Amino acid sequence: MTPPSIVTLTDYLHASQAFSNFNNPDHGNYALRKGPQHQVCAALGLAGEVSEALEAFDALRDRFSAFDNGSLKTKFSKELGDVVWYIAQACDAHSIDITFLQSSVAAITAIERDMERMVIDAGKHADYMKKCVYHGHEVDPAVVSGHLTAVLTKVKAVCTKVGFNFWSVLSENIAKLEARYPEGKFTVERSVHRAVEA
Repeated sequence: MTPPSIVTLTDYLHASQAFSNFNNPDHGNYALRKGPQHQVCAALGLAGEVSEALEAFDALRDRFSAFDNGSLKTKFSKELGDVVWYIAQACDAHSIDITFLQSSVAAITAIERDMERMVIDAGKHADYMKKCVYHGHEVDPAVVSGHLTAVLTKVKAVCTKVGFNFWSVLSENIAKLEARYPEGKFTVERSVHRAVEA
């Protein structure tokens, strides 16, 4: 399957929405779209995917001094794509215009530091949403936008440093989801019994 052409974050957001259980009218979570459960799901998913990206990065770094192992590099690329998928879901859940996240430019830091900060920033977002949903704090879209921008900036920086084309990572992520959900939308059955892993 040829990956779709993704050249902007808006393209990616539109392509990714079909595969969210909160965007499927046939799924029970659709009624909860843009509510606290959707927001928490996106925050927890982001934290989980960032940890998986860090795990894939560690495997790549530990086995080879240079980033030259094809299968490990592919796994890492896929995990970075999943991180951006949850950034897109969080933008949708909070009605944040994803184009506002495109303007940030990462400082030049070591890739290890970028990965550490990605975990920290995703964890801060999950903790913030816990306080908003379960402790009664008011959701501030500017705070959410700041968290998501911080993670996305690190993803872009890591892609550049490892030699991944950022837009190809996003296109391949959509292609993976299309293979997993050939009906073109999320289903519980295909989520549980995945034909396409990663």
